[in-house]
Amino acid sequence: MKKLFYILTFTFLVNNILISEEIDRKVTIQTNPVYYLIDLFSVGAGEFLIMDLEGQYKINDLCNVSLSISYLQYIYRYEYGNSFQIFFKPMFIFRPLKTGLEGFFIGLSPIIGFFDYGQYNYINDNYEKIKYTEIGFGVETGYKWIFSKGFTIQIGGGLGKTWTLTEWDRSGDFRSDGRIILPNYDVIFDFKIGYSF
Repeated sequence: MKKLFYILTFTFLVNNILISEEIDRKVTIQTNPVYYLIDLFSVGAGEFLIMDLEGQYKINDLCNVSLSISYLQYIYRYEYGNSFQIFFKPMFIFRPLKTGLEGFFIGLSPIIGFFDYGQYNYINDNYEKIKYTEIGFGVETGYKWIFSKGFTIQIGGGLGKTWTLTEWDRSGDFRSDGRIILPNYDVIFDFKIGYSF
């Protein structure tokens, strides 16, 4: 309990002393930097390309809206072709402390994804394309810091539930929007850096 108290006190002090929003910022553009590091280290391997981009707009101090677009492409070096997934995630963001674009938030979002997977069938000795659509919703919570020059850091997480429109065993799969698919629900991880203006 003491550790939690110290962490909350430190966060409060940093937020109120070092991190100040000097101007009324209306828009944030942010991305997950881990994805770009993965891309950088996988360039020689030729395995996959992953990208994520989010735009967030402040309606008022209590409400924001955002749209995230994420993309993952598997690049095979052999004759099996390419596979990809793309997600669109509009989100309504509620900030109960009326802090505009920064601070604690609760987000509600529908999730829409499109898949085009290539898979080699060893029984029939042929290459098969599998295409399907995934729909669902998610609830997230987290915190965003806006530093005095506009640089932002956002961390968060949550739970979601998605369904495919065709039969597909999705357990253990990773999604480009930061979700890990479990048998009954999805676990959402969120870490982004960006700029607010």
